[in-house]
Amino acid sequence: MDQDKVDKVDKVDMGTFEINSVQEIQDKLTSLKDSSTNKPSEEEIELAKQELDLASEEFREKLYEIGKPEDFEEIYNFIHNFLENAFWMKDAWMGILKLDEEINETFNKDFNENDKKKVSFTLRFQALEFTHFMLLNSGGIGLERAKEVRDTIEEFKIILQLVEDQIENARKKGEEIQWLHDKWLAMQQGFYLEREDGVEKLEEESDSI
Repeated sequence: MDQDKVDKVDKVDMGTFEINSVQEIQDKLTSLKDSSTNKPSEEEIELAKQELDLASEEFREKLYEIGKPEDFEEIYNFIHNFLENAFWMKDAWMGILKLDEEINETFNKDFNENDKKKVSFTLRFQALEFTHFMLLNSGGIGLERAKEVRDTIEEFKIILQLVEDQIENARKKGEEIQWLHDKWLAMQQGFYLEREDGVEKLEEESDSI
């Protein structure tokens, strides 16, 4: 992420005070909550929106590491070759093109076979999801393609596992964004949305309201 994006994501001007992270917003929201009315203020609603925007931007830009740095080229070559022979239907061609664009961007930006400081192969969330979908729903045509799959099946299993190791964590972060969105919408309607044992729950308005 370039410095301009860092400045945009990590610093939000709230007029009388400055927010530098999602955690600071959460701390501020906790301090502003008024249990006597049990109803969000305009300031809280605005902070909840800023929290959602910050977290969403961080989520979009987050990179998930696939494998070890020394395996970068091998993983890139496997996914690239898989795309070359991918069996797709309906609108999946768009995902194929987008994933090809992202892995080539990653390769050109991060890979240098002469560089001693290696980095891991990375994917953003949407690319990670599509890679997982593509691997789980792979197909092909003809005897030669079947033989190619047979000859690379062990590598396929390893890379699928590497993707699955990251996707559960990535999906949890996606669920957190959905929670922040639902919380903000509830606050706009005059309620606090709380989580109890991982389940969203609307707080009842107090009798004094």
